[in-house]
Amino acid sequence: MLAIVLLSSLPTAVAVPPSRGGVAAAVAPSVFNPNCAPIIPGVCVAVLNPTEPNIVPLDGSYTSSVEPNASTSLPLMVKAQFPLNQSAGASPRSGPDSAIILNVTGDLWDGTPYYSLADGSVYHSATAQYWDGPEKNSNTTYPWWYLVNISALNSGGKPEFFPGMSISWSIEITFNVSDNFVHEGSPESIPAGPLFHYTYSGAWPESPYAGAAQHDGAAAYNQDLTTTLIPSEPNWNDSVTATISLTAADLVQGALIGQAYLDLTESAANGTPLLTHTFVDSNPNGSGTGFNRLKFLIPAVYAQQANASVQYTIYASDAAGDWINSGARTYEVGGNGSFSVGQFGDDLLLTSDPNVNSSTAPIAPNTAVFLQLHSANQHTAIASATVFYTVDLPVLKEVVSLSSGFSRVNSTSFVGEIPALPVGSAVNFTVEAWDFFSLGETSADYNYSVEPLSLALPSLAENGSFFYVAVHDEGRNAWVSGATVTISGPGGYFRTSSQTFAGLAYPNASAGPYYPIAVPADQTYLVSVTNVASPVQAQVAATHTMGAHRILLTGGNYTVYQEGDVIVFWLNATSATPTNAVPDTTPILIGSAIGLIAAAAVIIPVYGWWVQIQKRREEETKRVTL
Repeated sequence: MLAIVLLSSLPTAVAVPPSRGGVAAAVAPSVFNPNCAPIIPGVCVAVLNPTEPNIVPLDGSYTSSVEPNASTSLPLMVKAQFPLNQSAGASPRSGPDSAIILNVTGDLWDGTPYYSLADGSVYHSATAQYWDGPEKNSNTTYPWWYLVNISALNSGGKPEFFPGMSISWSIEITFNVSDNFVHEGSPESIPAGPLFHYTYSGAWPESPYAGAAQHDGAAAYNQDLTTTLIPSEPNWNDSVTATISLTAADLVQGALIGQAYLDLTESAANGTPLLTHTFVDSNPNGSGTGFNRLKFLIPAVYAQQANASVQYTIYASDAAGDWINSGARTYEVGGNGSFSVGQFGDDLLLTSDPNVNSSTAPIAPNTAVFLQLHSANQHTAIASATVFYTVDLPVLKEVVSLSSGFSRVNSTSFVGEIPALPVGSAVNFTVEAWDFFSLGETSADYNYSVEPLSLALPSLAENGSFFYVAVHDEGRNAWVSGATVTISGPGGYFRTSSQTFAGLAYPNASAGPYYPIAVPADQTYLVSVTNVASPVQAQVAATHTMGAHRILLTGGNYTVYQEGDVIVFWLNATSATPTNAVPDTTPILIGSAIGLIAAAAVIIPVYGWWVQIQKRREEETKRVTL
């Protein structure tokens, strides 16, 4: 039975009668004028406080769309055009002849009656009175106000209501007519007294039990939860992730997943039992809390036989402990299959983020391109995949060729990446994939570019400068990738560090090694190249326009020189080197024959370098075209 605790169980602020100031302020028509549902002619009922859920239905309806929390008390105000109480002896405050009787009954989420209207009894609370008042109010329509309460707790402090409980309630008025008690508006005298309805939140919106008000039978699970399998049709050696998520109806009802488990049985194609297991995923946060989503990982050990049948059932409870189940569901383990058409675009789907193609605007520096490769047929597995790409670096007039393998997500889904690249890079790439029968397919060519410096740094202030750093290994006749380039300013107030890509680096922002930044002009910077066989550092004078062509430093097997806005570290040189290095603080025009000879000694190998670059570039262009 429901113990309906009355005024004595309310907080002091709520229990203040209207004429004492507290309630009058709360229900002043100018601030709070709730709907007052009629009970009998001249008497109506409304909620007491503007902050409480309004369970009183709107005019013409008996069911409220509001779903209060089961732990929330619901104080109500009975308003009358005339006094409902007479003398103290003739107007009992409790018992079957009480002047005001609040009838409350309900069904639990599973359909179990919590209090039956059919047994003819009236039960309210263990307190001494059912109602409090009256207070004469300034309301000219309903001047007489009485307080009743649907209390969340009984007199012993125990919960009276529970999530998902469906509630019916009514108000019964008792009149003393010549010492005979006459009841109006009671549930026993329907239709004279209406039954109002509401539901407590926090439970699954649908119940599988036939006696529940929100009964939906076996379909209840699909109304309460969404279940997804990834991959939905697994192949050999696939792990499967089963995810249960809340539906939109759950969000309205305020339901959360409390705990869940998955029972699994696997059988071979001929029916021979193989494996069984129960996967458990529970709520570690304790009672009263829950999750929007839970996952179960079914490992690849359950996908070792093609055509094996996997049967599973998911059991899930809401935070209140109400259980539902998915019923038995089945999926079959597929084989590996083979590319059926023989054309990449028909058998495979390639997507990228950001989306890149020949018509795509240049992407920002320091932006990696993520690739996703999917089999067009769920039963055709991908054995492996690789992206082959060339990067054209106009600053160095050089084209480099690279490749990167894809990573396996599952048998029909792989992911790859083209890393972030320097400013001005032009990229051409193809993807090759193979199935388990060693049949390979190649995608069409894709092209994209990285913003040039003119877009990445659209306006270089008069007090700003920018330069590139290039690192070349003459011994290997190759640009050096992975060399560490550190650029530091005077006094240590400026410092950047990055690693070369195909020999190229430049001052970079902390957001990423390929995001360029300007440096203060008319300053001298120390540029250090490390992570190479013989570390080298040189002083570089940064001007607003980096147009000089000069030798900065020479050593036994290296030369550092400036070609406009490119500072070249030519390392491991086997050719003759000049004997007098030209520091960056001296004029480039040297009035001595020794200086000219030294310059010629450097220019000759540099000219050879440019010739080699141009030749390799032409060969690479032919290769890409073919």
